[in-house]
Amino acid sequence: QRDQQQPEPVSKKLDAESSVVNEAADALAATRRAAAADLLRRPRPSGEVCKIVLRLPNGQRTEQVFGADEQLEVVYAWADCCGELNSLSGGEVFEVPDKFILVTTYPRTILQDRPRSLRDLALLPNVVLALCPE
Repeated sequence: QRDQQQPEPVSKKLDAESSVVNEAADALAATRRAAAADLLRRPRPSGEVCKIVLRLPNGQRTEQVFGADEQLEVVYAWADCCGELNSLSGGEVFEVPDKFILVTTYPRTILQDRPRSLRDLALLPNVVLALCPE
């Protein structure tokens, strides 16, 4: 008789995969919470500002004010953790896709040049951006 190995049960494999996914989601949430806490400590911008309203895929909206000369990268960082930021500000946490792009609503333009300032991108004094999952 040959000693045959029994295949691992499918449910055990699924449990292991689910555990890895849950750990990754928990790590992302923790990173976003830390980023949100940092944003809460930022001083309110002075001088010329840009008010951004962010429209999420589920229709929810959130807003933030940025300095006119801040880089688009700062807006992406805020968008990434805005669900956690809302929670830390007394609201409910909401989900933000892991990967996304920011798009102006009219005219529809994908905002990708992250080192550019909000002023250079002509987003002043206010703009509505759509957060679109990649």
